[in-house]
Amino acid sequence: DEDDFLKPGESNERRCDSPEALKARRCKGDHVINPGKHPLTYVKNSDLSSDRENVVQLRPQNINIKLRVGEFKTSFKRAVGYPIDLYYLMDLSYSMKDDLEQIKTLGQKILKKLKDITDTVRIGFGSFVDKEMLPYVSQVKARRRNPCPNRIDTCQPAFSFKNVLPLTHDAREFEREVSKQDISGNLDAPEAGLDAIMQAAVCLGSYMYCCLNVWGQ
Repeated sequence: DEDDFLKPGESNERRCDSPEALKARRCKGDHVINPGKHPLTYVKNSDLSSDRENVVQLRPQNINIKLRVGEFKTSFKRAVGYPIDLYYLMDLSYSMKDDLEQIKTLGQKILKKLKDITDTVRIGFGSFVDKEMLPYVSQVKARRRNPCPNRIDTCQPAFSFKNVLPLTHDAREFEREVSKQDISGNLDAPEAGLDAIMQAAVCLGSYMYCCLNVWGQ
C-alpha cells in the first residue's frame, strides 16, 4: 500500500503481481501481501505421447484451480506423426474453371507433401456454388439448367454443397472423383461458401475430423 510505488499514470492494477516482480520494483518485503498458494487439483494429467491410439500433446489436460501468477506450468510437445485429415472444399462457380483443371491432378502431390509431415493422412473433396432459391439465383428455367455466363459452354446447375469424396487414403480415388466434376455458374455475387463450410464441419462430422476450406474469391 506504498504511496510512491506506482509511477505517474500507472493504473492501480500494477500493484498486483508475483512476489518476485513486486520486490524487483522495490516494493518493501513486508508490504507484499502473499496469502499463499491456492489448492490445485489435477483432474487429468497424462504423460505426453505420440502413440496413435492415445496422442497427448498438452500436459496437464484438465485441472481445477483458482489461478494466480506462477502457480503451475503447462507442457506442450508436438506429437510425432500426428494424423492429418484434409478436406478440400472448392468453389465450382464459372470463375474457378481453370482451377478445377489443376485440382484434378493434385491428389498425388497433396498426399506426398502431407506425408513429409506424417505417414497417417487422408484426403477428401467437396464442392459448392450458390444457394438455389430466391433471391440468390434466377428462377428462369433455362438459366437454372445452364448457368454458364455464355451460351457456348455447358455448366451443371448450381447447388449449395456436395460431399463428393469422404476422407480416404487413396490419392487415385481423389483424382478419379475430382476428374468427374463439372464447372457450374452462379447468377449473383454472393456464393454458398459459408453454407458449405457449415455442412462439411457439422453434418459430415461422423467421419471428418479436420476440415480445411479453400475457395476462390
